[in-house]
Amino acid sequence: SKAVVCVGKDQETRLKKAADHPEKVYHIPNGIHEVFFSVKPLEPSPTVHILYAGSLIPGKGVDVLLKAVEKLQSSKIHLAIAGQGPLEPQLKVMAKELKIDNSVSFEGQVPPGGPMAEMMARSHFLVLPSHHEGRPNVVLEAMAAGRPVIGSDIEGIRELVHHAETGYLFADGDVDSLCHAIRKLAENPSDLANMGRSARDWVLRQGLTWENTAREYIELLRGSMAS
Repeated sequence: SKAVVCVGKDQETRLKKAADHPEKVYHIPNGIHEVFFSVKPLEPSPTVHILYAGSLIPGKGVDVLLKAVEKLQSSKIHLAIAGQGPLEPQLKVMAKELKIDNSVSFEGQVPPGGPMAEMMARSHFLVLPSHHEGRPNVVLEAMAAGRPVIGSDIEGIRELVHHAETGYLFADGDVDSLCHAIRKLAENPSDLANMGRSARDWVLRQGLTWENTAREYIELLRGSMAS
């Protein structure tokens, strides 16, 4: 290969340490669909709407999120789960066994772009309890939409979510730590608004558009072909 592209800085750092030719490793972040930047703030309401968006597979930690919702024991929380995967039947059974099925809705697969932006427009914040990630675009999309993010304190999420500024990080797999983070956001509407603005401002400063991403790939391709 003339070049290897990593979408995340953590990926780039890790691969450069392991590669025989670190000079071939580049970082080009993915862009964000422009529709997310036009999502308006969600007004405070008696019910706090939480969104999970991603595949329903073991590595995503959705079971941890369900246990946190159960432990919070609040009728004022609603969790929307957007995504599909082999764990869907098991997670639905788990929600019933935890007696939170009235507080959880399984939305199925939501198409990217406009439909996902609409989903975020109906949510107060995003929770991503993954056990491992590359550089999750859904986190960037939520931040572009002005939504704080609660995420596992792992590589890939840690480089995007700035703790207590654009959201909260919690110990991977720790239900109590996740409960604490959800409660802090759910009970403080002013933090929701301030962190949402900070999240969008950070994304804007990064210039994370698909146009900029395409430009960087074109420059890399031209350089590779020239050499």
